[in-house]
Amino acid sequence: MITEPWTTVIPLVIGAALAGTFSIFGGALQAGREHDRWIRQSRLEAYSEFLVAIDAWDSAATIDWVRVVVESPQDAALHRRHVVDAERRFAAAASRVYLIGPDIVRAAAEESHSLALDRAVAFEQVSGPADLIAFNLGDDAVQAGARSMLLALMNRAIGIGPRRRFRGRFIRVE
Repeated sequence: MITEPWTTVIPLVIGAALAGTFSIFGGALQAGREHDRWIRQSRLEAYSEFLVAIDAWDSAATIDWVRVVVESPQDAALHRRHVVDAERRFAAAASRVYLIGPDIVRAAAEESHSLALDRAVAFEQVSGPADLIAFNLGDDAVQAGARSMLLALMNRAIGIGPRRRFRGRFIRVE
């Protein structure tokens, strides 16, 4: 029994075309997953750096500043340089968040930055122990609320945090 050549070739061609199509689809799917993983990792690093930098800057500009004013006022100029260095490190960390974070995280980071800046400016007015008696910033609840919101949004942007079981599982945060 002689078979026609097309009966052998056509299934081979169809099989090769299907294998090629699924291979391309699988590669594109894997590339998307790798990109998403890279984005999450980059955001995690940027957010961690941002949080450490804002805490260091806030501490240097507030609590440490009061300690210097009270304990050793002669070191105030030296401490101001320390505050400027901490602010410079914070600016670098903030620029990474603004670069790779989604819009909602950028807005929350900007709000936290604004509150920390307001605190730093208020604490700069403290020039001696007598100023501390009447000093009351009273923004601890606002600061804590802004930080909680920022952390929740950062966690959501990198895929950490509460989710509904199946709904919204594959929604990207851009």
